[in-house]
Amino acid sequence: MSEIFSVVGIAIIACSLIILLKQSKPELALAVLIASGIIILMFIFSFIKDILSVVSDMADISGIDKNKLSVLLKCAGICFLTKAASETCSDFGQSSLSSKVDIAGKIMILIVALPFFKEVIDIIKIFMDI
Repeated sequence: MSEIFSVVGIAIIACSLIILLKQSKPELALAVLIASGIIILMFIFSFIKDILSVVSDMADISGIDKNKLSVLLKCAGICFLTKAASETCSDFGQSSLSSKVDIAGKIMILIVALPFFKEVIDIIKIFMDI
């Protein structure tokens, strides 16, 4: 729980610096924005190992196939990264690039989830034969 205070603190300090620098040195404001975003993401990624461990344990207990769980985790990761990149592009006033990042993320999720679509089609075939 205390970790969120670190993230919020970093964000507030970064926002304050960005506001101060935006008028006089916009290139430094951009650097602070990028650096603070990277610091926050690296901080968050340090918890991924713990999350994956808990999810893996839950999958073992429930009997869920780890390959299916892997696909779901990859899709979630793509969603988070795409959202972060898209909002960063929007922050820079690049709404067109932001839209393209969103589209790329959606396409990547479809590619990663293709095995699920195949399984759904196989299940539908089984029910149609009955």
